[in-house]
Amino acid sequence: MSLIYTHPTSRNNLYLGGKDDAKSLPKLQQRNVCRILNVTPSKEAGITAGVPNYFEGKAGPGGYMVQYKRIPVYDASTSDMLTHADEIVNYISNGLHHGSVLVHCQRGVSRSATAVAMFLIRKANMTFQQSFSLCKRRRPVVDPIPAFVDQLKKYEKECREWGYLTAVDEVDAKDKFIPSSGVKRQVDDETDASDQNETKKKSKIAASPAMPANPKPISIGPSAKPSIGSSIGPSKPPDSDASNDKKEPQTSDVSQKKGRMIGPARPPN
Repeated sequence: MSLIYTHPTSRNNLYLGGKDDAKSLPKLQQRNVCRILNVTPSKEAGITAGVPNYFEGKAGPGGYMVQYKRIPVYDASTSDMLTHADEIVNYISNGLHHGSVLVHCQRGVSRSATAVAMFLIRKANMTFQQSFSLCKRRRPVVDPIPAFVDQLKKYEKECREWGYLTAVDEVDAKDKFIPSSGVKRQVDDETDASDQNETKKKSKIAASPAMPANPKPISIGPSAKPSIGSSIGPSKPPDSDASNDKKEPQTSDVSQKKGRMIGPARPPN
């Protein structure tokens, strides 16, 4: 018995299994299974395909009771599961409000897996690929016959046309299918378009001539040396250190006091 899905509100579980799970009362009670969907024909003498409703009308310990519904189909290409799609989905959906639900066939491989996938497509907003991948991951023996696979794909298309399904499949680099909503897909498409535009801009920049890291300003006309303030006439070369040290002759303190002297100063006696 494999847990496939948990109802988001009631927290009851949807299980997928086979004949051995359906006839184990301790397993059913332990998992609080109150509804069983039997996807096999009625059990008749000489026919091995059908599985009985083992506890129908029988009260178990503590008054435990199980309700049943049978979908009488064979695991054959001539069987049409689509004609039972509404019955299957409604029974599972209603049952999850009262307890856990077990969907089984003979081995829990093809018919019951198809029924569970139908519920997931209609009620859990999963594509065929998403529902099939979930069942396969939780119960590796799942392997519907090709006829049921084609019917599931057709049912997915119908649910999308009716507005019950909005999910899409998205393929990553490893070709694995990743669930995503229609809204998320739209956002991803817009992001991809933005990335493509950004890549085109980068390509144009890379194709243009390379510019120096620190471009110099463009000058017009002959270059001029920087100057401090405005000057008239030819520039005067800077005075040398010797000219800076040269000083005018000074008069003695006496001559400065007595007034201006005429002629060169006399050397001291």
